Amino acid sequence: MGLRASPAVLLLALVPAASSGQTPPPPGGAHTRAMVFQSVRGTLVRADKELSGIVIKTDAGDQMAWRFRPRVVEEAARFPPGTPLWVIYREMAPGQRAVTAIGFPDVAPRPLYVNATGDPVRLRTAAAAGGECASLTAEGPAAEHRLGRNGSVEDDGACWCCAGPTETCAPVNRSGAGRIVLSQCFP
Repeated sequence: MGLRASPAVLLLALVPAASSGQTPPPPGGAHTRAMVFQSVRGTLVRADKELSGIVIKTDAGDQMAWRFRPRVVEEAARFPPGTPLWVIYREMAPGQRAVTAIGFPDVAPRPLYVNATGDPVRLRTAAAAGGECASLTAEGPAAEHRLGRNGSVEDDGACWCCAGPTETCAPVNRSGAGRIVLSQCFP
């Protein structure tokens, strides 16, 4: 079944990955400026394996469409329309966004991290500092997990990040019980 959405949403779903949310990091992993990260909460409208896309309805009532690697869409397709979710994305450059993860809260009793990036990754988790993740650093104490392609791990740390297997990151993303599908990792 194809995506059926308003022309604006369909247009977002059909644009090339580089402009619709899956922009690869600059060569060598170097970024010319600090990446801005944002998140959006909503519900799953549909996961379309044929178009490799996911459509969500935000809590504000807007529809957003994202293109992903097939493995990410397979994970989202496990859930029926209406399932609550959140999306964490990075602004790589003006108008260029890359999704780090999609989370499906409360569908598992503990945080379950699933690597759908297509590459091995390093997952770091840590306890929240005063209820917050934003102040944690890459040098601070954290649990380390190496996830192979399609690997997964349960971990109760409230804060997390993922990077390439030889890179590190600051666990500034917040999660909770549920399934967290890693889409693209950054140092």
